[in-house]
Amino acid sequence: MLIKSITIKYLDVSGDHSEKYYFDKTKINLISSNGINSRGKTSLIRFIIWGLGYNISLTSEFYSSYAETQIEIEQSDLSTIVRKRNTIEFHYKDHTVESLSLPDDALEIEKCIFSSITTDVDDVYKQLIGYFYFEQDSGYHAWNRGSVIQQLDDDSVSYKINIDALLAAWVNVDYDKYLKRKSYYTSASDATMGLTKLIGTAKNISLNDSNQEKAQQISDKISQLTLELERVKERKAIYSQSIKDYEAFYDLIDKLAINIKHNGKIIPVTRDNLLDDKRLNFKLRGYKGYYSDLEKKLGKEINDLKKDRSLLLTITEDDKQTELIEADNNYQKIQKSVLSTGISFEESDSVHQQMSGLKNKWENKFKDKLINSSAYTNIWNNIVELAKDLEFEGSSKYFSIKENNLLRRKMPFSGADRTMAVLVYRLGILLYLEKIFKIQLPIIIDSIASQEMDRLNLASVISMLKEHFKGHQIIIATNQIVNLTKDINRIPITDGVFGTLK
Repeated sequence: MLIKSITIKYLDVSGDHSEKYYFDKTKINLISSNGINSRGKTSLIRFIIWGLGYNISLTSEFYSSYAETQIEIEQSDLSTIVRKRNTIEFHYKDHTVESLSLPDDALEIEKCIFSSITTDVDDVYKQLIGYFYFEQDSGYHAWNRGSVIQQLDDDSVSYKINIDALLAAWVNVDYDKYLKRKSYYTSASDATMGLTKLIGTAKNISLNDSNQEKAQQISDKISQLTLELERVKERKAIYSQSIKDYEAFYDLIDKLAINIKHNGKIIPVTRDNLLDDKRLNFKLRGYKGYYSDLEKKLGKEINDLKKDRSLLLTITEDDKQTELIEADNNYQKIQKSVLSTGISFEESDSVHQQMSGLKNKWENKFKDKLINSSAYTNIWNNIVELAKDLEFEGSSKYFSIKENNLLRRKMPFSGADRTMAVLVYRLGILLYLEKIFKIQLPIIIDSIASQEMDRLNLASVISMLKEHFKGHQIIIATNQIVNLTKDINRIPITDGVFGTLK
C-alpha cells in the first residue's frame, strides 16, 4: 500500500481549516521542522494513522469529533479512505463505496486496507501496526512477549507485538488453545501449592490451652474495638462533610457575587457581612478533632493487641520463631477445616508437582514448535542483518547468527542503543511479512531522533531503510536538521498542520 496524499479537514469554533500533504512513493518522505520542536510533525503523523482506521488519539491540540481525513492510496482496487469520527468509508475505483464503523469493525477495516495479506489468522492483522508505525513516546522502548508496544488512544486500546502469537500463526498452532491450557495448569499448580502450605501450617499448630484462651480473649477484644472504630469513623465523616458544606456555601457566595438592595443602596453579599453562627463552625471543627484523635487511639490499641496475639500464636520451625497468623477470631477453623478434608500433605504436594510438570511440558512443546519453524530462523537472520548495518554498541555480540534471541524477554541495551535494537527487531519481522505475503507495508516513523540520538544515528537509519526496504513507502518525522538531499522528499512543517501553529 502506498499513500499518495492526505487531506485533513478540521472544523471547530476557530474556523474551517483544510490542508493537503503529498507523499512520494520512491523517496524517503521526511517531515521536518528544521530543528524546532512542537511544530506539528506528530500531529500530521497521528492524522495519517487515525485516517487509516486505528483508534489512536490525535495530539492535544485536536479533537477527533471535529476532524475528517481523506487518504488517497495506490492500490489495485481501492482509491480513497475517508474517515469522519468513527465512520470509515472505502471508495473503490469502480465507484462503489463501503462504510464501516469503529470499534466494532476494526479488524474488518484492516483487512480492507491490507487486502493483499492472504491469511485468515486475526493475530497477524492485530499486530500489523506494531511493525510499520513507530510512535514517538513509547514505540522504541518496549518489546514483545505480549508487552504493550504503544498506547494509542484515550480508551486504553493497545496495539501489541506478540512474537509467540505471530510465530504460532505461521506454524499453524492454535495460540488461544495454548494460552487456555497454560492458564489451567498454572492455576492448578498455584492452588495445590497453596493447599500444601495450608495443610503444613495446620499440622504445626501446637498452642497450649492457656495460650489458646488468651488468644481468643484478645481476638474478642479486637473485634469489639474494630466495631467501635467503625462507628468513630462514621461520626468523623459526618462532621467532616458538614465542614465541607459550610466552606462550599461561602465559596458559592463568592462565585455568585450576589447583591441586595437596602434603603436604596446596592450592597454586595460577602462572607464578611453575612450573618451566621460562628460558634457552630467552631463546634464542628472541635467535634471533628475529637473523633480524629479517638480514631488514632483506637487504631493504636487494635495494632498493639494484634501484636500481643501474634506472640501467642507462634510455632517453632528449624529453631526459629515463625509468625503463624495475623488472622481473625476463629483461627482454629484453619486446623479443623483442612484436616477434616482428609487430604494429606503428601497428596497435595504430589498433585502440585504433577500440575507444575504438565505446565512446563505444555510450554516446552509449544516453544519447540516455534523454534523449529523456518519463520523463527528467517526473522532472526533479517534482524541480524539490519543490526549489522546500523553498527551500534554491543550489537555484534547480541545480534549473532549463532545465538537466536528472538524470544528473549529482555534486551541488554539502553538509551539510543535500545531504540536501535527495538527498531531492527520490528523491521526484521516486517521483512518476513513482505516475503510471506508478497506485500510492502508503509514504514511510518515519528521522531526517531530522541534525546539520546544524534544526526549520525538518524542518517544511519535512513541509509539502512534505503538499502533493505526498497519499494516500501517510508515516512519519517524529525525535529533534527538533516543535510541529506538525495532521494529525499522534504515535507516542511514549521507552523502547525494548518500553518497556524495548531
